[in-house]
Amino acid sequence: MPRRVTVQEVRDLAQGRNAKALLEQELASATGKIARQCLVCAHANVPEDVVILRWRKRLTGRAMHKGDVAAIEAPLPKTRKALYVFLHECGHLHLHRKTSKSRHRREFEAELYAHCRMQEAGIEVPESMTENARRYIAWKIRQAVRRGARRLDQDACDFARVSYR
Repeated sequence: MPRRVTVQEVRDLAQGRNAKALLEQELASATGKIARQCLVCAHANVPEDVVILRWRKRLTGRAMHKGDVAAIEAPLPKTRKALYVFLHECGHLHLHRKTSKSRHRREFEAELYAHCRMQEAGIEVPESMTENARRYIAWKIRQAVRRGARRLDQDACDFARVSYR
């Protein structure tokens, strides 16, 4: 299990690891059309105060926020899939800094955020990515049911095409 990053460590990293600045550097050196388009979309949607803890090699991500500190671990958004993961994590930071929503609802909103931002930027979201998002939300709903959730979010259930009664 990975070591937890402390808030102070993120504050210490904030000077040299600002997400906007790192994305600008990557954009300056990007050569491919898709890579440039993805980096522009990522730069436009990342919150100002976010720190990149590290660029992940796998297509997984993590967002953390505590008080005034916000950080992301995500893949470098040079492909559509990497951009999708990056935007999903940005969605958590934009939408869920102060919320008490259920986990499956938060994940559903982050998935919608990533979809909408890619479409707004003119980047096609393949049907396979939408199906993966549906399966992911269905998995989060199953987790909630196993953990004894009293209420399920109907919009998330509709998106995932699952029904629990």
